[in-house]
Amino acid sequence: MKNRKISIRESEKTFPIRGMRELYHEINQNFNKRIFALLLEGQSFKPSTGRGQSLGEFQIIKFKKKTVDPVNSKKFRRSIVYLNHHSDGFVVHLKWIKTKANFFNRILWNFSLVRSNKRLNDVSIKNYIFKNGVSNFIER
Repeated sequence: MKNRKISIRESEKTFPIRGMRELYHEINQNFNKRIFALLLEGQSFKPSTGRGQSLGEFQIIKFKKKTVDPVNSKKFRRSIVYLNHHSDGFVVHLKWIKTKANFFNRILWNFSLVRSNKRLNDVSIKNYIFKNGVSNFIER
């Protein structure tokens, strides 16, 4: 079976009440914005099912990584590394920590954002870093 990403727009097509799709979309957008604001403050988000099961933990983590610039490396015929001066050399991304989750077959599950959300996520994190720095993200 092929892995398939489902966006909010696609999931609202399954919503049973046709006239309420706009409300469904608005609720999802507001919920996601609040969660992302919480994550940008350096806190983690722990969703649960309400039946005592945890779905793990979401965090924005930072780590130092040397990333090679392919265009300039080819141009100058030597390895050129991005320095990431805007974030003090840190790379930042959203991570789902499954080790704290307690549901069956968690190794089969994966979390990845839809393309539009990836780009929105990257832009939001970059804007936040320019304003506030990377000090309140969790270091790995």
